[in-house]
Amino acid sequence: MRQQLARVEAEVALCRRCFGNEPRCPVRLERPPGRARVLVLGERPPRATLDAEGRLGLSATDATTRFLAELVKAAGIPRGEVILGAATLCAPRDREVERLVPLPVRIRECSGHVRELARAVQPRLIVPLGAAALRSVRAAFPEQAPLARLRFPSAVGRTVVAGAVFFHPLYHPSGRARLARPPDQQHRDWHRVGMLWEWIASGEAGPAPG
Repeated sequence: MRQQLARVEAEVALCRRCFGNEPRCPVRLERPPGRARVLVLGERPPRATLDAEGRLGLSATDATTRFLAELVKAAGIPRGEVILGAATLCAPRDREVERLVPLPVRIRECSGHVRELARAVQPRLIVPLGAAALRSVRAAFPEQAPLARLRFPSAVGRTVVAGAVFFHPLYHPSGRARLARPPDQQHRDWHRVGMLWEWIASGEAGPAPG
């Protein structure tokens, strides 16, 4: 999987769809120690992570990622089983240029990279965080009819099977999203994800939770 992730990074670095030849900060992805079966998709990598050429993953130190790591831990999901991705996988160095390209356009243009990321990881569970990530999976997998019907926030907490993958949309763990979905509720949301994870880790014997 490490080679496949490196290939995704290279494709993102060479991509010119959204910002042309403007200097950009492409994503770099954390490498799990083994096979990760959970792909968590946010909206975009933290700007500080991109600027510092750090790796997108649960070890990032920004407040949103720290809260996400807390949620994952409380759900009982080992860090080594999680890869963190995003609906948009780069940003131009000039923030003014970034504002010129609407987010829906960037999500659509980046959906091919998201699809390749999922192909590289081959997760059993994908957790889209927020409206942008949910829009991204719909664009990345247009052939999957169950995903086409998902809308935020009505889809939050629902487990949908598309192909061989479970999708479980949740709220984003950002401070702004926590105004709509307080931390205690987000912990309960992730507890249900943890139950699904336990079922996957146990060999998927019997019906899936929920």
